Amino acid sequence: MQMHVRMTLAIILATLCSAGCSRSTDQQDVVDNVKETKGITICVVNYPLKYFAERIGGDRVAVDFPAPSDGDPAFWNPTAEDISRIQDADLILLNGAVYATWVAQVSLPSWRLVDTGAAYEDRLAPVDQAVTHTHGPEGEDDHANEASTTWLDPTLALDQATAIAAAVVEA
Repeated sequence: MQMHVRMTLAIILATLCSAGCSRSTDQQDVVDNVKETKGITICVVNYPLKYFAERIGGDRVAVDFPAPSDGDPAFWNPTAEDISRIQDADLILLNGAVYATWVAQVSLPSWRLVDTGAAYEDRLAPVDQAVTHTHGPEGEDDHANEASTTWLDPTLALDQATAIAAAVVEA
């Protein structure tokens, strides 16, 4: 059984690698529709998590990826309206590896947060050329000490998909 799940997730990953990165313009309508039919609403911080969640949850989930398509979602800062929409989701999927730093700046319901990268924190690739700076007397700091494009490693992407599947089943 576990081998079947791993193969399915590997196929999802392979499909992800060949998929485009566009975002549906009527995503909010889809989210509203799923809410009306008692489905699960999921908010994600990047396109790979959106893709995984849609494939894993099928028509029982509505996945909202609120970051605009014309920029890098890793550096996007949500508006108050975006944050409200994110707070309303049944699940909020995070990438881990210090991706989407805005998450630490806003109030999100902790019981809805799923760090899809928690299982592989010890296997993250360090970034050698990280820029350091200071915020005051605490000393030097850098915000890019690990590569956050974790889905590019098939084994890490599989771990992320497994975490998503477990969260959807629990929800």
